[in-house]
Amino acid sequence: MLLDLAEVLPLKAMPGADNLLEALDLVLNCRSYREESVQAQIDTSFLPRQWRTRVRGESTSELYHRRNLEIVMCFALAKALKSGDIEDP
Repeated sequence: MLLDLAEVLPLKAMPGADNLLEALDLVLNCRSYREESVQAQIDTSFLPRQWRTRVRGESTSELYHRRNLEIVMCFALAKALKSGDIEDP
């Protein structure tokens, strides 16, 4: 449901939170995919380490586990909205 809202709200990132919106765009664009993994180049430094390994595994490739990325983005988006890093102008 949070991702549904993110699709229609014009979200704006505060300085330093642009990488979160880039990752969110990837998730929103890949929601209809059936593949387990998606290939992309995104900065996941905003994620806690344990989530980064669940999203990318131990590999340094640019493959991301799509479902895990969706889940973690919901948590990251909620946290960013609460803290003001992301806002609806």
